[in-house]
Amino acid sequence: MPYKKSNIIFKSGDTIVDALSKEDQNILRYKLNNGDKTKKVSLSEVDIIEMNDNYKKKLIKYFKVTGEDRYVGVSKVMHGKSIEIYSKDYSYTNNLAGGMSMSGTATNYYVKKKGDNEVTFIGDYDAVLGQFKIRVYDYFSDCPLLIKKLDEKEIRLRDGFKNIARFYINNCD
Repeated sequence: MPYKKSNIIFKSGDTIVDALSKEDQNILRYKLNNGDKTKKVSLSEVDIIEMNDNYKKKLIKYFKVTGEDRYVGVSKVMHGKSIEIYSKDYSYTNNLAGGMSMSGTATNYYVKKKGDNEVTFIGDYDAVLGQFKIRVYDYFSDCPLLIKKLDEKEIRLRDGFKNIARFYINNCD
């Protein structure tokens, strides 16, 4: 992933304007100019990165992931009175038979109740492994109406997490 022009806001309150930055696992690499030596900081020290993405300002907020020893940079997708929904896009490549490969982009979703300092990983729809369904049912267990709609297939997991989150915000939040 190439360096992108950004403003970095640290949890300490310090800010670096017009840096070139990129994530590398649990580390943020940044420099002020192309020829400069790269500096590294833990993602746990980063609060927000602001960048212009196709002439649109994009905010990436950093949180610890509940139950994991990692931090993730996510963008807010939607929110209700007591819940916030975040996403992170990622690229993948699958090697197929005959030397062919297939690549694309997918989205992982994270949720956070207001007042929490960590996000919970929900993932994306995965019909094969089924972990997405387990995580959705666990996280939204405080909304019996949503669970009933899922059980009766009035709301389908494969239709996307945004629909599930929107129903929760409109009916249970």
